[in-house]
Amino acid sequence: MHKRMMLLLIVAFTLLPTTTACDTKSTVTKMPATITSKEKLAEHYGFSLFNLSIDTEELKQAIVVKFETKSDYTIAKYENSINDEILNGNKAMKKLDELFNSLSLEADMDAEDMIKEVSKAVEITDYKNLQFGIQFKGYDKKEMMLTK
Repeated sequence: MHKRMMLLLIVAFTLLPTTTACDTKSTVTKMPATITSKEKLAEHYGFSLFNLSIDTEELKQAIVVKFETKSDYTIAKYENSINDEILNGNKAMKKLDELFNSLSLEADMDAEDMIKEVSKAVEITDYKNLQFGIQFKGYDKKEMMLTK
């Protein structure tokens, strides 16, 4: 019985690092020049989670953005199938820093206005389906979807 419990704990602790964060290639190790530490990312942008997926008539997942920052890790991923651009980790964070700094999002904005702002920022206003999730600092996560 004791051996089984110990084996279970060993398996659980070896799997733990792979289940707490996305793949390591998306982990950010270098912050953008405008930010001094990981803890300040959420303060700088105003949100700690930003997920976006846009389908166009021609392409499913034409744009995919994933950003999540916690106290011990930050994950960044940017995929633009229109331009054959796939970025992870530090390179994605640099691209997302430009994107996030161009946005004017507020926690109390109407969902439709948020979607318009985000689609305009990624330069895709003619989309078939847009899924967007964001968690502003101090607020619950907001998820929205718009299909045309």
